[in-house]
Amino acid sequence: MAPDSDQYVGVTEEEMTLEHYPCGLEAGNYIVPKEDIYVTDEAGTPSLYLKKGTRCLVLTGNPREPEIIWFRVCATGEVATWDETIPDFFAPAPP
Repeated sequence: MAPDSDQYVGVTEEEMTLEHYPCGLEAGNYIVPKEDIYVTDEAGTPSLYLKKGTRCLVLTGNPREPEIIWFRVCATGEVATWDETIPDFFAPAPP
C-alpha cells in the first residue's frame, strides 16, 4: 500500500528484491504454520485457510515494505503475505 493511503499500489517483479526480512526469514526458506490458521468471511464464519504443517516457500519481498513477508503455499501455488508477526504463527519447515 502507498504510504498514508488505503489504496493498493502494484509492485512489479523487478521491485521484489528483498531477500533478508527484518524478522529473520530469508527468501528461499520453507516455513509451516504452527497451528491451523482460519480466516473469516464477511458473515464471520471461520474457514480453514492453512492447515498446520502446510509447507510454504518464503519469496523475495518489496524493500520499501520489509515488514510484509511474501510466501507461496507449496500445495496450491497461492501467493500470500503476512506481517512481521510471522514467527509467532509459522516455524521453519522440517527437511
